[in-house]
Amino acid sequence: MTTLAEDLALVCIDGCNGGAVDPARIGRVDRAVADALAGLEQAVGAPEAGELAEALASLVTQLVLDLRHGRLDRTTCRVAAPLALERVARGLGTTGPVAPALTLLTALAELPDEPSQPGLDPSPDPDLPLEVALAGSISGSPRGDLLEVLGASSVHVPVLHAEVLDHHLSLRFLPLVLRDGVAACAFSRPSRSTAPGVPLLELAGAELADVWPPGHALSLNPGSVLGTVLTEREVRTLATRVPRASVSTA
Repeated sequence: MTTLAEDLALVCIDGCNGGAVDPARIGRVDRAVADALAGLEQAVGAPEAGELAEALASLVTQLVLDLRHGRLDRTTCRVAAPLALERVARGLGTTGPVAPALTLLTALAELPDEPSQPGLDPSPDPDLPLEVALAGSISGSPRGDLLEVLGASSVHVPVLHAEVLDHHLSLRFLPLVLRDGVAACAFSRPSRSTAPGVPLLELAGAELADVWPPGHALSLNPGSVLGTVLTEREVRTLATRVPRASVSTA
């Protein structure tokens, strides 16, 4: 979860419910929104991108205003924001003046659940080796141990589109923008998903090496304490960490 996601939750949700909010958080949210809109305004003048940039600027403004005035709940926002992210990435790119808008939309997509929701549960499921390995990694176990378990486990990946092309699985992932670049996400179990309404595809961890989008990191359990980020290079090694016979071909 990004700090901006926490700020948005406190400023736009708790604030509108009458809770006291740190002025510094309000300032960070206001700057993030202003930077996002300024960047999209620059893109309005770009050839073949002006209408999309203008529409996305209106959408960003509406999402934040509706959150601040209690007209939009966090679950609905977490569905709308990833779809907008995908439109930005496909239509405007992921760098340059649109980067602040991507950062803001990512934070909106990562709005935390209420503490009682399972998506934020910090406790590993003892029957899921992947969650046990995640807890161990957070506690200081070698990174390689986590990668070994992930390669032999299944994960649940939110996808916008899936099809088979020339006998190969082609997927369109939900993009996230991290401080160090772009990522797509996966979850150790469906109940940890922070993208309600978006279909989840269950994949063997080793299969991720073949279908993962170039240039993307893997955010595992985003929004949860029991999560981590894998570099693209780490994702590409997953297929070599388990015997090929254990990779599902379903």
